[in-house]
Amino acid sequence: MLVVEHKLVVEQNKLSELRNAFRFYDFLAYLFPGIATLHAISLCYGGKSGEQTWAQLSTTDPYLNLVLFIILAYSIGHVWSYIGRIVIRTMLLAKWRHPREDILDPNKSSLGPIVTIKVLKKVASTFHMVNSKENAVPIYRLARTYALQNCPDSSGRQEVFQTLRVMCLNMSGPSLMYFFIFLLNGLWIFAIVALFGAVLLFYKFMDLRDRELREIYLSFLLK
Repeated sequence: MLVVEHKLVVEQNKLSELRNAFRFYDFLAYLFPGIATLHAISLCYGGKSGEQTWAQLSTTDPYLNLVLFIILAYSIGHVWSYIGRIVIRTMLLAKWRHPREDILDPNKSSLGPIVTIKVLKKVASTFHMVNSKENAVPIYRLARTYALQNCPDSSGRQEVFQTLRVMCLNMSGPSLMYFFIFLLNGLWIFAIVALFGAVLLFYKFMDLRDRELREIYLSFLLK
C-alpha cells in the first residue's frame, strides 16, 4: 500500500510539472468569459451608463486601461470557473456518478465493456491498483500522467479537449446572465437563445469531459 501511495505522489508531481506550462489558449478560455460578463454588466447599466462607470474607474493611460481590463476579465473568468466546478460537481454527485468512475465501469463506460476490462487489467498490472470509487481519481491521474509521458500526440489532443471544456464551463455563467437580462427586459427570443446556449454549453462540457477521458485511457492502453 505504501509503495502505491509513493508511486501516486511521484506521478502527481510529474503531472503538475507537465501541466504548469503556460498555454495562450488556456488564457483565452478565462479571458473571453470575463469579457462577456463585463459586457452583460454593461447591459444592466443600460450600455451608456456602463461606459460612464468604466470611464470613472479608468485612468488617462489607454494602454494601462487595456491591461487593467484584461486582468479584470481574466480574474472574472477564474471566478466563473470556480463556481462552475462547484455547481457541476454538486450536480454530478447528486444525480449521476462522477465521469471518472463511470469510465472505469464496464457496464457504463463509453469505451465499451471489452476495452474497459482491458484498461482495468493494465491498471492492475501497471499500478497494482484495483478499481473502486476511492481509487477512481488516483487511477485517472496515474493513467493521464502515463499517457502524457508516453504519447505526445495524445497529449496535444488532451490539451485541446481540456481547453474547450474549460471554455464551455466558464461561458455557462455569462450565458445565464444574458438570459436573465434579456428576460427582465422582455426580449423573449434573445432570452430563449441565451438559455439554450447555457444548456448546450453544459452538455458540450460533459461531452468534452468524456472525450478527454476516452483519449486518456485509450492512450494508456495502447502505450
